[in-house]
Amino acid sequence: MQYYSFNSPYNTLPIYIVHASHLVTRKKYILQNLAQINTSAATFVTCANRDVVKKLSLSERNCIYTSTFNPFDKKNTILQNGTISLALKHKIAYADILRKKLKRAIVLEDDAFLPTQFWMKIQSFQLPLDTDIFYMGSYSKLNDWNVLKWDPIVANTKPVIHKRKCHSKGRMNRHLGAIAYLIYYKGAAQMLNTNIKVTPDSALSAMNCNYSRCSFCKYALQNQYGPSKWFVYPRRTIEGTNTHRY
Repeated sequence: MQYYSFNSPYNTLPIYIVHASHLVTRKKYILQNLAQINTSAATFVTCANRDVVKKLSLSERNCIYTSTFNPFDKKNTILQNGTISLALKHKIAYADILRKKLKRAIVLEDDAFLPTQFWMKIQSFQLPLDTDIFYMGSYSKLNDWNVLKWDPIVANTKPVIHKRKCHSKGRMNRHLGAIAYLIYYKGAAQMLNTNIKVTPDSALSAMNCNYSRCSFCKYALQNQYGPSKWFVYPRRTIEGTNTHRY
């Protein structure tokens, strides 16, 4: 873990940055981004890198990871060391949220880009008391791609908030990704309570909809919310795509 404080007049929500240490340019850009939007502090999750995962014994590997068929990503049933590392980093962020007894915290991947009015935007949403997770972006750079605008609107919310629901025809739900989300204490506790089965993008996109081909979906968070349009985007041009995977 690496903790950074910024010269900000505000006391902002805790932020965890899931980061691979070799991606130095990404770190440079996201530090600049956080400072520009007046973030008070951020914690970079830099441990459990892929070289550590590579050295795990078979018994250690089997303890933290179970290869599981993933209908979202059928070609990557067996995860690479970098992907297991990325999933571990998300879980380490959850563990720290529990350790510090934080009510909620923001988790970002290291290629996320936050807009100038990010803190004003996140504070404008009136989230329901049962919220487990609130998605802020997807793995697309388009703010209206794969959004939740077709899901039910939460009454009396402005800006509008949508609650994810299972597809009425039993189809798979949208794959949102793990670029940026606000997770609450009970959501972090639930995500920490099972070992790694699939990529963090898929684990966080899952819904428990009795979809027969998705065995890991039964571990999904129950109360998932998001806006009509995304407001955090990935910077795909910085040090490439899928750089954590391999």
